[in-house]
Amino acid sequence: MTEQLERRVTKLEDEMPEAIAVAQDARDHASMANILADGAFTVAQDVRATLRAHTRSLNALRETQVEHGQRLDRLEQKVDGLGRKVDEGFTMMSLGMSKITALITNIERG
Repeated sequence: MTEQLERRVTKLEDEMPEAIAVAQDARDHASMANILADGAFTVAQDVRATLRAHTRSLNALRETQVEHGQRLDRLEQKVDGLGRKVDEGFTMMSLGMSKITALITNIERG
């Protein structure tokens, strides 16, 4: 070997432990990155499951509110109808009271 080649080989041999350490660090970091990615994936699945559950709850709540709104509309119609009946009843009572008053007045006069 030439002297220049020997120096280059020696330099490479001297740098080899550092290169091996860097490669090992890279493998370790890659392994940790995989572990973190797996954890993030699990968390994302949990978040998606929770979001789906919340969405189902909100949809059920909306359905219930629509049903309650429809029921309130029906009850409002019934109350309006009963209000008209009460008004008609008071009108009839008022007319009846007027007739009774007129009859009593006629009896008293005569």
